[in-house]
Amino acid sequence: RLSHGAARGRVTFVDLAGNERLKRSKDSDPRETGAINRSLQALGKVISILSRKEDQTEHVPYRDSTLTKLLMDSLGGDAATLMVACASPAA
Repeated sequence: RLSHGAARGRVTFVDLAGNERLKRSKDSDPRETGAINRSLQALGKVISILSRKEDQTEHVPYRDSTLTKLLMDSLGGDAATLMVACASPAA
């Protein structure tokens, strides 16, 4: 909360969709696909560490990817975060 009692908020939209399966996509750049997968893996690691209640002293690797660096304020501390995932059964 701010000093005069008002709350502050932030809305961040991140498109995590990408070419995770290189064989299915003939046009994709393998470097881009690898970067997307590394970012998603880093995000999963950060969320996993933050969700553990028993060890609050464990290092959270926000600097492992640009995605987690950008979302650091929204993921850690006393932030309330909502993640919406749209998944297809074909994926």
